[in-house]
Amino acid sequence: MQIRNVGWYILFFESYNRWWNSAIQSGTKVVITLPTGWDPRPRYEHPVPWVDQGPEHFLQPTAEELQNFFKNSIQLTYAKKIY
Repeated sequence: MQIRNVGWYILFFESYNRWWNSAIQSGTKVVITLPTGWDPRPRYEHPVPWVDQGPEHFLQPTAEELQNFFKNSIQLTYAKKIY
C-alpha cells in the first residue's frame, strides 16, 4: 500500500515557482518547464548498481494538482510576457 503525502506536490510547485520568478527577474529569456513527476520504469526495468530506489519512492500528482500546475505556469508566462 502506498501512502500519499498530500502536500508534497504543492511544495514541489512552490519550489519551481520560486525558480521561475528568479529566472524571470534576471531579465533573460525563460522557457517555463513543467516537470510532472518521475517515471521510474526505465530504472526499474533496467536497474543500475549505483541506485537502490524503487518506484515506491516517487509519487505522481493528482489530476487536479497537475491541472493547477499547468494553469499557473501558463498564467505566469502571459503575466510576465516571457513568450
